[in-house]
Amino acid sequence: MDKRLIARIIVINALFQMKLGGINPIDAKMNALSSVDREFLEAVYSDSVKDKNIVTHELANIMRYLEDEEFVKFIDLEIDGVMRHSGQFDEIIKNKSINWKYDRIGNIEKIILKIALFEMLYMDNIPNIVSIDQAVTLAKMLCADDAGKFINGILAVIHKEETDKHGSFSGKQNEDADDGE
Repeated sequence: MDKRLIARIIVINALFQMKLGGINPIDAKMNALSSVDREFLEAVYSDSVKDKNIVTHELANIMRYLEDEEFVKFIDLEIDGVMRHSGQFDEIIKNKSINWKYDRIGNIEKIILKIALFEMLYMDNIPNIVSIDQAVTLAKMLCADDAGKFINGILAVIHKEETDKHGSFSGKQNEDADDGE
């Protein structure tokens, strides 16, 4: 599994704990990092992986990732960025959720959208198409069946509007992100 996809899953876990459990950011991140185990991977892969050797192999990879300073730095950057701009992202999601009330959007879906919005608006080093693709992949893994389509629809509209407005998507407002995708 993609290293950045695993990082984003950890970010979702931490942000979810903060939102619903009222846990502070440091404890939420530590909880999320320490929850990466066999059970975590089996839940992520669900029925798509029957071979326990694959899960064992992936678990070994993830344990190496957790020791990687850049991996943890990416997680910190994403958590901090989503928290810092959460209100802005809520408004964007509300405005783009045509025919869908904001309160009806699931918490995980909102978190996935906010992660993608942070990357699209503030991280020059991650192409928007990658952020959109990763968000759709996460939605398919972690949410209801149609969540991927819903998330893709919102993010595609934002991407198109910004591209049309600027001739290219240049709406990024760098957040000192310097590690590549």
